[in-house]
Amino acid sequence: MLLISCPWCGPRDEAEFHYGGQAHVPYPEEPAALTDEEWARYLFFRDNPKGPFAERWSHAAGCRRWFNAVRDTATNEILAVYKAGEPRPKTLEPRPVTAQPRSVQPAGPAFEDEARSVPIGGAGAEPPARLGSQPHRLVTGGRIDRDEPLAFTLDGTQYQGYRGDTLASALLANGVIAAATSIKFGRPRGIFSAGVEEPNAVVQIEAPFPEPMLPATTVELYDGLVASSLPGQGRLATEPDPARYDAVHAHCDLLVVGAGPAGLAAAAAAARSGARVILADDQPELGGSLLGTGEHLDWVAGTRARLEAAPEVRVLRRTSVFGHYDDNHLLAVERRTSHLGAQAPADVSRERVWRIRARRVVLATGAHERSLAFGDNDRPGVMLASSARTYLHRYAVLPGRHAVVFTTNDSAYAAALDLAAAGVDIAAIVDTRPEPG
Repeated sequence: MLLISCPWCGPRDEAEFHYGGQAHVPYPEEPAALTDEEWARYLFFRDNPKGPFAERWSHAAGCRRWFNAVRDTATNEILAVYKAGEPRPKTLEPRPVTAQPRSVQPAGPAFEDEARSVPIGGAGAEPPARLGSQPHRLVTGGRIDRDEPLAFTLDGTQYQGYRGDTLASALLANGVIAAATSIKFGRPRGIFSAGVEEPNAVVQIEAPFPEPMLPATTVELYDGLVASSLPGQGRLATEPDPARYDAVHAHCDLLVVGAGPAGLAAAAAAARSGARVILADDQPELGGSLLGTGEHLDWVAGTRARLEAAPEVRVLRRTSVFGHYDDNHLLAVERRTSHLGAQAPADVSRERVWRIRARRVVLATGAHERSLAFGDNDRPGVMLASSARTYLHRYAVLPGRHAVVFTTNDSAYAAALDLAAAGVDIAAIVDTRPEPG
């Protein structure tokens, strides 16, 4: 929590104050002469710099007076406070912002990294081989296609990834851990997860067609992808969407939602009986959590091959089931060409809605890791342990070089062992249990 010094009451907790937006925004001298666009700019458009920023605050739970504060939006530090009507301190004028790659300096306690090149594992350690242009990418491992490099752009800076990457994994491979900012204070936000549960790294896809507010962890990388980080608010497209969308009906004896180990086993057992089976999963590849742990991948490949060869089985990848209604009527949306970018065929629908009537339904959607609550747990460098393991095994990416693993159960130990084996220095394992299992 911030400690803000009221010019009249002294230092107080942030909870006592009310944020009032950008300071030094004068009221128009001739308001009647303003056009609608000029009024909109006065009311809604504000600066969003990186660095010292003058803001208005009210000590709502104290003296109830308004004052100004200069806060560094990169570090969240309050640099100065002064009364309303007083000039802004000249030593704290805004610094010019230049277009540079995002910093690789995390602020959270989970992963610690340096912008300079140092061996993974600490001084004197022998680092694993890494690609020169992607300092956190291992040369071997992962499920990416290294023969198909892809160029993409975030916030005006170009990077490289590979087919099979998500936008989040490609950013981490390039050493970028801060991918967005908070809505209210502009505090940096990092990549926290590896899936749909991502709360921080929200981006807007600019090309080939604007897609507002997508988690970077769910955006499949394609060549020419252009994105911008968001502070929690996207922008709708101003032009008509040129893509096609369609819908189909389907009937089956069994609908299996989720293609992790449980879903694959259920679909395979039903397929052996000759039942009509639909297997739907939101990922481009079957395997679920096993792709993140790197375990039993031979079984996944064999089961996938048997399902694809079965005549009564339909496998729907990149498909999210979002509604389950009376009499086992379910709705799902399949993303058919979103991962192809400008190379998407014009005669293929971008998305398809499936209206499925199933005799039986198996929900095998797995689970999300719950995060622990502690101070600054929303800062870049803090990541779910299972997600760190996923980036390592699925994308051959090291989320950092030094880590502290914070846990309440045994599962984090497997993540710590895998990261240590890849060269990450595990500074500590903090287990809240009095007697770890």
